[in-house]
Amino acid sequence: MNFSLHIIKQIKTFIKFPIQFLKILFDDIKKDFFYDHKKKYNKVLVIGVQKSGTTLIEWILSEMGYVNQVTSPLRIFYEKNLKYVHDLSSKMLSYLPDRKFTFLKRHSEATFDNLKIIKDSNLKIILSIRNLKQIMISRYIHIISDKNFPQYYKFKDLDYVEGFRLSLIKNHIEGEVPIKIFNEWLINWEKAIKEKKIDCLILNYNDFKINEKNYIDKILNFLEIEDCKSSDILKKHKERIEKMKNKTLEDNLKKNLHSQTYNSLSDNIKFKLNKEISDEEINNLIKKYELPGV
Repeated sequence: MNFSLHIIKQIKTFIKFPIQFLKILFDDIKKDFFYDHKKKYNKVLVIGVQKSGTTLIEWILSEMGYVNQVTSPLRIFYEKNLKYVHDLSSKMLSYLPDRKFTFLKRHSEATFDNLKIIKDSNLKIILSIRNLKQIMISRYIHIISDKNFPQYYKFKDLDYVEGFRLSLIKNHIEGEVPIKIFNEWLINWEKAIKEKKIDCLILNYNDFKINEKNYIDKILNFLEIEDCKSSDILKKHKERIEKMKNKTLEDNLKKNLHSQTYNSLSDNIKFKLNKEISDEEINNLIKKYELPGV
């Protein structure tokens, strides 16, 4: 049954994104059957809150020869019977093949069940974190770029600074405070890593901005990879960014199988918000909504 559902899903993806689907299929066939892997670990789990840099890690792992369990036609991704949409499950991980190189990216929270599944698994864990202000700015840009977001119409006609301030404390669900939710996600995971003594690589997206090559080298060293170089991956990354920069936000978001809310306009919005919204203002909001006892 799960295989049948997988085939149906892939057919739908092919109909909507035929060129990109075929490119992913051929790339993944090459990785599975024609790539001379020199890697010690074949199963990688990437955990990170939305907008923390997980998409970058996804892309880097793909360039290193790993296949994406969620999007690959050659992998089954089981996401049924979850308490929360981003949760993990033992059955989900059971579809990671033993003799192929695969990664899975999730935005899972540090719940008891998710932590137990991770502790019981034989996976290499990468945790992606980021400065909370930058997470919230990236989230806001995504919201105002995508009409499918329920919050889009709440912010679309507002000035960027006014809209961003509102996006920090108002969500489409009454009573939810976004900056509180994202802050608690980061606090709970960093606390869980220490208390549960989970062996993982913690990557801060802000460090990528400071030293891109060192960021990639950390992944190579953690996974003990000998079949690729950080300099080659970084060169491809810069070429990819240049292409996205010259496209419209709509093109990057809507016309790609892997949507990206990035172009030169998003850089301008980030610059304006970083200039107009002080770190002190963000820190005051964090203190106002932080977890009791933190």
